[in-house]
Amino acid sequence: MINKIIIQKVALISGDICALFLSLVSAKLIVGIFRANDVVIFTTFGFAKLLGMAIIIVFWYQEQYSKRRPVWEELRMQYISIIVFALVHLMLNFLVSHYVI
Repeated sequence: MINKIIIQKVALISGDICALFLSLVSAKLIVGIFRANDVVIFTTFGFAKLLGMAIIIVFWYQEQYSKRRPVWEELRMQYISIIVFALVHLMLNFLVSHYVI
């Protein structure tokens, strides 16, 4: 029988991956509504997909999926990671396209 801890880890990681792709699809739909004349291609969110997966890997490295810490400690770690990745995303987006979407 599969260990309960392994099932919890897989469920948490799968939930994060599903939330990542659901947010990207909903962002594509919202951008498509406001840019009715333009065709929105899913590859425009290339950096977001890569950085979203990188955040999940960093959370795994920080043992967010296995260790239970106080809520404030987990939130602090998550906010720092997300802020760093948001800044990296903005920087890469600016360097590649010379404007921020």
